[in-house]
Amino acid sequence: MRLDLASVAYDPDVTYKVRVRVRVEKEPGAKGEAFWAGVYDTPAKKGRGSISVKAEKCGDGYAWYDVCKWKPRDGQYFWLGPGRFKKNGGVSAIKSVWVDRVEIVRQGD
Repeated sequence: MRLDLASVAYDPDVTYKVRVRVRVEKEPGAKGEAFWAGVYDTPAKKGRGSISVKAEKCGDGYAWYDVCKWKPRDGQYFWLGPGRFKKNGGVSAIKSVWVDRVEIVRQGD
């Protein structure tokens, strides 16, 4: 999923935190990345923060995950995707990832 920050109201030069409420439906006994998420800055061509969550660390229900703190600017977007297949022979550790909420909150000044 992708959320362009141009559609989000924010104050310039102020730090914000983004977090997501996610539920992961895991494959039985599977290990590996369940999902990853972050903020990407297109003009600067670099990430502003991200997380990678392992399936074995996820419970059975929805849970909140802090993604990053950063200063929003034009040309940035939030993204979230299912886990990447790496050294497990191309087998996914999950059946699905469900996103309930994305929360962007201004941090204390």
